[in-house]
Amino acid sequence: MMKFHLTFAAIVLLLIIGPVSAQPIKTPYVFIQSGNDTVASAILPLPPSGISQRVMAVGSHFAIGDKKTDRIRFFGTELEWTSQFLNSSDARILAKHLHKLGFNAVRFVYNDYYYWNVASFFENVNQTTSYNLNPVQLAMFDTLIYEFKNQGIYSFVVLNSVHDYFPDDGVAQWDTIHGNGQFVHFIDKQAAQLHRNWANTLLSHVNPLTGLRLADDPAIADGRVLFFWGHLAGPEFTCRLEIRLFKLDRYE
Repeated sequence: MMKFHLTFAAIVLLLIIGPVSAQPIKTPYVFIQSGNDTVASAILPLPPSGISQRVMAVGSHFAIGDKKTDRIRFFGTELEWTSQFLNSSDARILAKHLHKLGFNAVRFVYNDYYYWNVASFFENVNQTTSYNLNPVQLAMFDTLIYEFKNQGIYSFVVLNSVHDYFPDDGVAQWDTIHGNGQFVHFIDKQAAQLHRNWANTLLSHVNPLTGLRLADDPAIADGRVLFFWGHLAGPEFTCRLEIRLFKLDRYE
């Protein structure tokens, strides 16, 4: 028993002395990684930079090029909320870092929230309608799209994720929707029209850094009409709903 007590006392003493005598760590981890890392290796080659050709669906594959014979495979990640609206310096660092890691695709989602201006395209605080475009947020989004394009990263933009409605939008029972606004335009004509108007506004917007409408930019690989959780609907069902709602020919 005496041996046990001595061992226990020694362990407690070490636990007390260790933190007191340990060297303090001022920066335990650098969370902001430098975008100036240009080291390359033949073992881990960098993906190509820049985008000049639009992605096309050929059967069950994606392809680029006029002949649509050059297949492309996407290795992507997702940006949500405030991470889609960065200043130019942060946007450049993020684009370079993702390129270095081998990413060539990013999905943008949850960018249409209604009460969090810095995480949304819209400035809706103290407003009575819900589609009030914030030009500052749009400019930061333009910058990120531009930096991604320079690094060969395609953008997949979701046009409706968590958008709800306000009293003057004209949507029936707008205050009972809560977090399910992405389904309302299947049953409410006014909601569907508001969504079409927003899609037209965003896709016809000219990015001043590229000189192209978002709808014409080959770096925009996909403009998804709405965001579905995977367990709610399969891709075929989702696609049918999107075509029925969106009528893509209106935006060509």
